[in-house]
Amino acid sequence: MLHPHIIVQESRIAGQGLFAKTFIKQGEIIWERDPWEKHYSLREINTWSQEQRNRFFSCSYQVGEDLFYGMDGSPPDPADYMNHSCDPNVGFLNDKTMIALRDILPGEEVTYDYVMSETRADFYIECKCHSPMCRRIISPRNLIDNPALLRKYRKYLMSHVVAFLRRQGLEL
Repeated sequence: MLHPHIIVQESRIAGQGLFAKTFIKQGEIIWERDPWEKHYSLREINTWSQEQRNRFFSCSYQVGEDLFYGMDGSPPDPADYMNHSCDPNVGFLNDKTMIALRDILPGEEVTYDYVMSETRADFYIECKCHSPMCRRIISPRNLIDNPALLRKYRKYLMSHVVAFLRRQGLEL
Protein backbone atom coordinates (compact mmCIF):
# COMPACT_ATOMS: atom_id res chain seq x y z
CA MET A 1 0.00 0.00 0.00
CA LEU A 2 1.40 3.32 -1.07
CA HIS A 3 1.35 6.47 1.08
CA PRO A 4 -1.91 8.31 0.30
CA HIS A 5 -0.13 11.54 -0.62
CA ILE A 6 1.92 10.04 -3.44
CA ILE A 7 0.81 10.09 -7.09
CA VAL A 8 2.11 8.71 -10.38
CA GLN A 9 3.16 11.24 -13.02
CA GLU A 10 5.74 11.73 -15.74
CA SER A 11 9.34 11.54 -14.52
CA ARG A 12 12.54 12.97 -15.95
CA ILE A 13 14.35 9.90 -14.58
CA ALA A 14 12.37 7.26 -16.47
CA GLY A 15 8.84 7.24 -17.92
CA GLN A 16 6.49 7.40 -14.97
CA GLY A 17 7.49 8.04 -11.37
CA LEU A 18 6.04 8.65 -7.93
CA PHE A 19 5.71 12.18 -6.58
CA ALA A 20 4.74 13.67 -3.23
CA LYS A 21 1.49 15.67 -3.36
CA THR A 22 2.15 17.15 0.07
CA PHE A 23 5.00 17.35 2.57
CA ILE A 24 6.08 13.92 3.85
CA LYS A 25 8.04 13.84 7.09
CA GLN A 26 11.23 11.83 7.59
CA GLY A 27 10.39 8.40 9.02
CA GLU A 28 6.86 8.26 7.59
CA ILE A 29 5.86 4.97 6.00
CA ILE A 30 5.94 5.38 2.23
CA TRP A 31 4.97 1.87 1.21
CA GLU A 32 3.95 -1.44 2.77
CA ARG A 33 3.80 -4.66 0.78
CA ASP A 34 0.28 -5.94 0.26
CA PRO A 35 -0.09 -9.56 1.43
CA TRP A 36 -1.67 -10.65 -1.86
CA GLU A 37 1.21 -9.47 -4.05
CA LYS A 38 2.44 -12.33 -6.20
CA HIS A 39 6.11 -13.23 -6.18
CA TYR A 40 7.88 -15.15 -8.90
CA SER A 41 10.89 -17.41 -8.55
CA LEU A 42 13.79 -17.05 -10.94
CA ARG A 43 13.10 -20.64 -12.04
CA GLU A 44 9.55 -19.63 -13.07
CA ILE A 45 10.71 -16.39 -14.72
CA ASN A 46 13.29 -18.30 -16.76
CA THR A 47 10.48 -20.33 -18.40
CA TRP A 48 9.07 -17.13 -19.93
CA SER A 49 10.02 -15.77 -23.33
CA GLN A 50 12.93 -13.33 -23.50
CA GLU A 51 10.47 -10.52 -24.25
CA GLN A 52 8.38 -11.37 -21.15
CA ARG A 53 11.50 -11.55 -18.98
CA ASN A 54 12.79 -8.20 -20.27
CA ARG A 55 9.43 -6.52 -19.66
CA PHE A 56 9.12 -8.06 -16.19
CA PHE A 57 12.65 -7.16 -15.06
CA SER A 58 12.24 -3.57 -16.30
CA CYS A 59 9.54 -3.00 -13.65
CA SER A 60 10.32 -5.55 -10.94
CA TYR A 61 12.35 -5.66 -7.79
CA GLN A 62 14.01 -8.46 -5.91
CA VAL A 63 12.34 -9.52 -2.64
CA GLY A 64 14.46 -12.56 -1.78
CA GLU A 65 17.53 -14.41 -2.93
CA ASP A 66 15.52 -16.03 -5.75
CA LEU A 67 12.20 -14.14 -5.57
CA PHE A 68 10.93 -11.14 -7.51
CA TYR A 69 7.82 -9.00 -7.48
CA GLY A 70 6.68 -7.00 -10.46
CA MET A 71 4.01 -6.23 -12.99
CA ASP A 72 2.46 -9.38 -14.37
CA GLY A 73 -0.01 -7.92 -16.84
CA SER A 74 -2.69 -7.16 -14.23
CA PRO A 75 -3.51 -3.52 -13.44
CA PRO A 76 -0.27 -1.99 -12.19
CA ASP A 77 0.34 -1.17 -8.56
CA PRO A 78 1.29 2.54 -8.44
CA ALA A 79 4.27 1.62 -6.22
CA ASP A 80 5.76 -0.22 -9.22
CA TYR A 81 6.66 3.20 -10.64
CA MET A 82 9.21 4.05 -7.93
CA ASN A 83 12.36 5.02 -9.80
CA HIS A 84 16.00 4.74 -8.78
CA SER A 85 18.15 7.59 -7.53
CA CYS A 86 21.73 7.60 -6.27
CA ASP A 87 20.47 10.18 -3.72
CA PRO A 88 17.24 8.47 -2.62
CA ASN A 89 14.65 9.81 -0.20
CA VAL A 90 13.21 6.34 0.63
CA GLY A 91 14.73 3.14 2.03
CA PHE A 92 13.64 -0.17 3.52
CA LEU A 93 12.67 -0.28 7.20
CA ASN A 94 12.27 -4.04 6.75
CA ASP A 95 11.47 -6.39 3.87
CA LYS A 96 7.85 -5.26 3.73
CA THR A 97 8.04 -1.55 4.56
CA MET A 98 9.72 1.52 3.07
CA ILE A 99 10.15 4.80 4.93
CA ALA A 100 11.16 8.37 4.11
CA LEU A 101 14.89 8.75 4.79
CA ARG A 102 14.49 12.52 4.95
CA ASP A 103 11.69 15.05 4.56
CA ILE A 104 10.14 14.90 1.08
CA LEU A 105 8.82 18.15 -0.36
CA PRO A 106 5.62 18.56 -2.40
CA GLY A 107 6.34 17.84 -6.07
CA GLU A 108 9.54 15.93 -5.28
CA GLU A 109 10.01 12.52 -6.90
CA VAL A 110 9.95 9.62 -4.44
CA THR A 111 12.91 7.31 -5.16
CA TYR A 112 15.04 4.57 -3.67
CA ASP A 113 18.48 3.23 -4.57
CA TYR A 114 18.00 -0.08 -6.35
CA VAL A 115 21.08 -1.55 -4.63
CA MET A 116 18.91 -1.70 -1.49
CA SER A 117 17.02 -4.62 -3.08
CA GLU A 118 18.96 -6.04 -6.04
CA THR A 119 21.65 -8.74 -5.84
CA ARG A 120 21.30 -10.54 -9.21
CA ALA A 121 24.70 -10.95 -10.82
CA ASP A 122 23.27 -9.69 -14.11
CA PHE A 123 21.60 -6.62 -12.56
CA TYR A 124 23.20 -3.60 -14.20
CA ILE A 125 21.66 -0.32 -15.25
CA GLU A 126 23.02 2.91 -16.62
CA CYS A 127 21.75 5.52 -14.21
CA LYS A 128 19.78 8.54 -15.35
CA CYS A 129 18.88 9.96 -11.94
CA HIS A 130 20.51 13.38 -12.62
CA SER A 131 21.73 13.59 -9.01
CA PRO A 132 25.10 15.25 -8.33
CA MET A 133 25.85 11.99 -6.45
CA CYS A 134 25.08 9.83 -9.50
CA ARG A 135 27.27 6.71 -9.74
CA ARG A 136 26.45 6.30 -13.48
CA ILE A 137 26.33 2.46 -13.22
CA ILE A 138 24.06 0.68 -10.74
CA SER A 139 24.84 -2.90 -9.77
CA PRO A 140 25.21 -4.96 -6.58
CA ARG A 141 28.97 -4.27 -6.82
CA ASN A 142 28.27 -0.66 -5.74
CA LEU A 143 27.83 -1.77 -2.12
CA ILE A 144 30.82 -4.13 -2.26
CA ASP A 145 33.18 -1.59 -3.82
CA ASN A 146 32.04 1.51 -1.92
CA PRO A 147 32.36 1.20 1.89
CA ALA A 148 30.91 4.70 2.43
CA LEU A 149 27.77 3.78 0.49
CA LEU A 150 27.41 0.55 2.47
CA ARG A 151 27.73 2.48 5.76
CA LYS A 152 25.11 4.99 4.57
CA TYR A 153 22.59 2.29 3.58
CA ARG A 154 23.30 -0.52 6.06
CA LYS A 155 20.09 0.12 8.04
CA TYR A 156 17.93 0.39 4.90
CA LEU A 157 18.74 -2.83 3.01
CA MET A 158 16.44 -5.78 2.44
CA SER A 159 17.47 -8.91 4.38
CA HIS A 160 18.54 -10.87 1.26
CA VAL A 161 20.91 -8.00 0.38
CA VAL A 162 22.42 -8.17 3.88
CA ALA A 163 22.86 -11.96 3.48
CA PHE A 164 24.44 -11.44 0.03
CA LEU A 165 26.91 -8.89 1.41
CA ARG A 166 27.84 -11.18 4.31
CA ARG A 167 28.53 -13.98 1.82
CA GLN A 168 30.94 -11.54 0.15
CA GLY A 169 32.78 -11.27 3.48
CA LEU A 170 31.51 -7.79 4.37
CA GLU A 171 30.67 -6.74 7.92
CA LEU A 172 27.50 -4.76 8.48
